[in-house]
Amino acid sequence: MSGRTADAQPDWIYGFDKIPSGDHIFDALQSGALWIGTSYIWTIPDNFNDLYRLPVEVTSALKNYVVRGFPVRVDGPAQVALFAYDNDSFIVESYLPAETDVRIPVAGSATKLRNLVTGAILTGQPQTQCFRRRQAAADPRVSFNAHLPPHSCAVFAVEK
Repeated sequence: MSGRTADAQPDWIYGFDKIPSGDHIFDALQSGALWIGTSYIWTIPDNFNDLYRLPVEVTSALKNYVVRGFPVRVDGPAQVALFAYDNDSFIVESYLPAETDVRIPVAGSATKLRNLVTGAILTGQPQTQCFRRRQAAADPRVSFNAHLPPHSCAVFAVEK
């Protein structure tokens, strides 16, 4: 056992995506290796409304760490929500006043998404792996692109 205490400084602190905020730029997520495991620090701006202004690339990177093993994610602008269920179905809801496009990465061997309201079928493409920085290889995912009208939702079922 090492001679460190629980309040020891991390061996390394690593910042992931940079976020501009006024005159400053800060790391959105930091990670530190401690003797008892890994600590993640998610930096929240002083003005919570700034979270709605984060670029899609930043929120997607945060989701890749925070909900790493979750079976479905939504990569899109702020005010697009995901409601996932345990029967391979989920709802994507847009609270935006304008149309928007979202990307839906699904874990596993999904080949299609069926819109349960309209019956439309979405076909996916294997998601490219990102090995930048120290990020571990992500679980294999298939990405689907969906279009959402203003203030609407879409209900999907995963088909294999």
